[in-house]
Amino acid sequence: MTQPFWEVHEGDGPFLLLVHGFLSSRSQWLFNLKTLQRYCQPVVM
Repeated sequence: MTQPFWEVHEGDGPFLLLVHGFLSSRSQWLFNLKTLQRYCQPVVM
């Protein structure tokens, strides 16, 4: 069984789990990471 992969990005505040939709990838969150890091620590799956 394949283990899930996630990336924790540094930021200010609590963790925020970002999970992509079906037939997508975690790269859909790349354009939002800089802004999100001001408010939370994004965890991208």
